[in-house]
Amino acid sequence: MELPSLSNQSRRNTVILAFGSWVLLLTALLLRIQPSLGSPAPYYFIDLFLALIGILGCIGHLLLWRYWRALLLVASALYLALYFLRFFGRFVWWQLEYSSLPVAIWNTLELEGRLASKQIAEGWVLAGMSTVSFEWLVPMMQLVVLMMLAWPLTRR
Repeated sequence: MELPSLSNQSRRNTVILAFGSWVLLLTALLLRIQPSLGSPAPYYFIDLFLALIGILGCIGHLLLWRYWRALLLVASALYLALYFLRFFGRFVWWQLEYSSLPVAIWNTLELEGRLASKQIAEGWVLAGMSTVSFEWLVPMMQLVVLMMLAWPLTRR
């Protein structure tokens, strides 16, 4: 069964956005894994694997592979699922004991923003940019990529 197609311009923009997002994630991961070589979190290695699969999907688009879009869809969907599991499981759920869900999410986003601001203000610019890209920019880019890739599947 052939998947519905994107226009050439939309397909090119989606692949460029996906490639930029995966490269940004790889850079942020390398900045996060390098200082913690003693015991890096397994989450980082799963993200690394998904980034490599996403880059493979982008390369597959250039080489006209048949399943390039499926690779990008799966990599983006798994990345976002893992991101939201980590976001809610690590940062939000314990706050629900004393606050509502919107307040817990807001507190988490505020804390991450303050962390990035503090890192940049203290001269740790790469660490601050890594935090911004790892926690906000890459997930937003992947959400756009996922929506662009899934959009043709909603049309008949």
